[in-house]
Amino acid sequence: MTILEVNKFYRRAGGAEVHLLALEKYLKAARHRVVPFSMADSRNIGTEWARFFAPPVDFRGGRGWRNTLAMGRMFWSRPAAQSLQVLLNDLKRLRRWPEVAHAHNIYHQLTPSVLAVLKKNNIPVVMTVHDMHFFGTDYGETKIEDALCNFELKLHKRLGLFEKLVDYMIAPSRFAYKKLVRWGFPPERVIYLRHAVEALPKPKSDVKHESFLNLVFVGRLAHEKGVHHLLSALAQGPKKVTATIVGEGPLRPALERQAERLGLGERVKFVGEQFGADLSRYILAGQALAVPSSVPEVFGLMMVEAMSLGRPVLAFDHGAAPEIVEHGKTGWLVEPTTEGLIKGLEQVIKNYRKLTGMNKAAHAAAKAYGYDEYLPKILAVYEKAKARHLL
Repeated sequence: MTILEVNKFYRRAGGAEVHLLALEKYLKAARHRVVPFSMADSRNIGTEWARFFAPPVDFRGGRGWRNTLAMGRMFWSRPAAQSLQVLLNDLKRLRRWPEVAHAHNIYHQLTPSVLAVLKKNNIPVVMTVHDMHFFGTDYGETKIEDALCNFELKLHKRLGLFEKLVDYMIAPSRFAYKKLVRWGFPPERVIYLRHAVEALPKPKSDVKHESFLNLVFVGRLAHEKGVHHLLSALAQGPKKVTATIVGEGPLRPALERQAERLGLGERVKFVGEQFGADLSRYILAGQALAVPSSVPEVFGLMMVEAMSLGRPVLAFDHGAAPEIVEHGKTGWLVEPTTEGLIKGLEQVIKNYRKLTGMNKAAHAAAKAYGYDEYLPKILAVYEKAKARHLL
């Protein structure tokens, strides 16, 4: 089968891209042809299809009319649509016509304009919801950005673009399934299929713990990830707890200032982005992964990755977290506030002697997220979308 994978980034920008790239790898291993379509970027992974990628757009780098034009592309991107049509023309010439398209995160940079091109060319489309952007949740760094994002989603929803242009929506959690149905997408065209997660590679040498209790956060340093809650909890809670912050993002300078202002000193380390065995080393140097997301996670890929290494998860009790973390066995679920996180830290310390057992339970639970089970199911969704076009 030839599958067109559509996502705004073709690099490890976040959980959606980690899932996308792993899925591509396993599809190719199963002898399927995968053609990516994304936005051009010097940081992208190399591919023979890069010459067809949509022109880059920077919503924050321009001024005056240039920035106004960029903002206009948030709602409907003609350049992205034109680039995709050129790619499809080339695939037709090469006799590699895609039998199905799998869309992931297309908002802002690609927009539903690419879905319209797929519809025009009679290509079945499935789409995975990866985060709360899809439902209009505030993710912007400013009030203006929040307003633009909300207008974008409300406009697309009012026009019914996703209902008209997508055959099936994939919800990676029951939480996401319920959100999609409440959002108004026809329930008979929403499929619950939780992500598979590729286990992180283990470091080649032993890893020592950073402290008595070191929590590790991994993710984008942005408001929705809730690192500010973690820092406040460290300042107000048990003093023997430390934290390692893995990741980059627009809020890093502000978070570093917050840590300094709270007098956390050497109790908090910011180590930037890490991948592969280096990321595993940082996770294993802690006793638990902290997931204090202010905005509910639609899935929470990092939770399963940490569990695959045998690390329990301390997470806010909302979104998909309760579907992944079993309280008291593979981690702890707490009220989504700073106060709730402080109580969570106290629980971890109280149950410190049980950590070895929780490590084993977390590792065992992560095995249920393998690609050997996921791949036949996602291929069945592709076939279902193809069949719908034959009706």
